[in-house]
Amino acid sequence: MLVKEAGVVPTLAGVAADVYEAGGKHTRKAVDALCRGTIAWLDEVDPIDFMELSNLMYFAHELGGVCEDVAMASLTAIARFAHHRPEHAAGMLQAGVVRVLHALVSEHRSPEFVEEVFSILYLLCDLPAEAVYEHVEGEMEILTTVVEMLGDGPLNMRLQLAGFRLLGVLFSRLRAMSEETKRAIDDTGAKDLLIGAMQKLKAAGYPDQAAWLHVVAGRALRVPA
Repeated sequence: MLVKEAGVVPTLAGVAADVYEAGGKHTRKAVDALCRGTIAWLDEVDPIDFMELSNLMYFAHELGGVCEDVAMASLTAIARFAHHRPEHAAGMLQAGVVRVLHALVSEHRSPEFVEEVFSILYLLCDLPAEAVYEHVEGEMEILTTVVEMLGDGPLNMRLQLAGFRLLGVLFSRLRAMSEETKRAIDDTGAKDLLIGAMQKLKAAGYPDQAAWLHVVAGRALRVPA
């Protein structure tokens, strides 16, 4: 990992948004080359090698916000590691993957990308509560972000299912925590959002889809059937 050790990644990431006339024409080629090399590495990194997790988190954090292709390759690699062993998922939680993914989904807001982030967060957080709550509690703003994004895409059923499923697992892991955390959960408005989504689906003649939403999140959000 010579490029990481050289310390040039943050510098190049910092100039990625330079205006073309103000020097961007000189730096863009270097940034593009760095992103292409990072994507190639992310596509090939072996989930057997636990020691590569720190490099994965580093490049996802430093370059994922600069280039959506790097961000998507990072998601694929994260999922590959998480599927390989639950210990890898726990290790990534400890390394701050929730914060990294929150930053990525705040930067890249296409429905397909958001849905992928929701699905990977669910995969990472579908562990015993003691392995999850500390790392989610340190990034509570992500709950509000998920709720806001679900509110922005009420007709996207794939996004709704992925998002409410994520909220369900997060809330179930956090409910046993402090009163302050419980209040923060209630203040997100997720329960009202789920009730509203179910009512709209039923009114539109889609009772089965409304039932799906309740199955994935109703119990955790304490919404009656």
